[in-house]
Amino acid sequence: MFVALSLGTLLLSCSKEPSSEPGKDASPSSESVAGSTSPSGEEASLSSLAYQEAVRAGFEDMVLKMSFLDENKERQEWAGTLTLVKDRFATVEHSGRLQKTTHLRKWSDIHIANIPEASAEPANRTQVSPLTGKRLVADLMDNGGWKYHLEGVASDHKVSADVERMLAELDGVESGAALFYQDHKLAVGESWQVPIEGMVRWFGNSISDMTGDINVKVEREDTVQDQPCVVLSVALKVQGKMKDPDGQALDVTMEGRGEIWRAEAIEQDLQVEINGTATLSAVVEAQEIKMTVSGPLKITERRKLRL
Repeated sequence: MFVALSLGTLLLSCSKEPSSEPGKDASPSSESVAGSTSPSGEEASLSSLAYQEAVRAGFEDMVLKMSFLDENKERQEWAGTLTLVKDRFATVEHSGRLQKTTHLRKWSDIHIANIPEASAEPANRTQVSPLTGKRLVADLMDNGGWKYHLEGVASDHKVSADVERMLAELDGVESGAALFYQDHKLAVGESWQVPIEGMVRWFGNSISDMTGDINVKVEREDTVQDQPCVVLSVALKVQGKMKDPDGQALDVTMEGRGEIWRAEAIEQDLQVEINGTATLSAVVEAQEIKMTVSGPLKITERRKLRL
C-alpha cells in the first residue's frame, strides 16, 4: 500500500527513517524498460513467454496546502510538495498458460514531502515489501487472475502475517488486471466499462471504498516489440479513501486518460501510459486542520519480452 501522508507527523514535524537520497527515491526506476524492443521478426508464444516488467503508479510532485491552529491558537498556513508512488519491477517466466514464476526484484512504496515551513524534515521514506527479492510461483485462476505462493514453499505452508498480506495484495493486483478485458478477441471500435476493482492492478490495497467509472475502447492496431497489439483508450474518473499511519481518512479523487498496448496472442499489456490529476483532502475539525494535496496522476507499465 502507499505510505500515506500522516497529518500528525506533519504537524509535529517528526522525522522517521529519513531517506538519505530522497531525490533518487522519487525518480522513475533505473530498471525501467521503456522503449525496449525484441529481436526483429520474432513473436512470443505462451509456452515460451518471459519478460521484465516495470510498473509505476501514483502521485508525483503534488502541491500541498495545509491550514491549522498552532499551540498559541494562531492560524498557520503551510505549503509544499508531496510524492506518493508505488513502484514494482520483476522478471516473469511462464510455464505454459497455467503457471508462471515471478522474481520480484523490487516492490516499494515511496513517500517524499518537502514542506519549507516545517521545523524538521517530514517522514520521507521508502517502504520495501517483504516480497522484494523473493521468487514466487503463481497458478492461473478461473477468474483470470493469479494465486501466488513463495517458490519452494507449499501453498498451504504458514508464512508471516506481512508476507501473507502482501501475497494477497499481489493476487488482487493480478485479478484487477484481468478485469480489464473481455473473453473474446477484441475488435476495433469495441468499448466497455471496467469494474472499479480493476484499479487494484495499479494501486493495490492503497485506496478503498472506490466508486466511479473506468471506460475502455479499442482504438486501433499497432506493433510493439514485433508483437501485433490492439491499442485501447482508457478514461477513468474515480474517488475513494486512503488512511494515513495515524488512521486519519483522506478523500481521494482521480481523473485520467491514456492508452494500453495489448498483445492479445500472449495476453500481455506491453505498454501502459495514463496521465491525469488527483486531489487528496482531509479535515480534522477538533484541531481545525484543513489539508489539500493536488497534482499529477501518472501510471506507466512496460514489459520487455525476452525471446
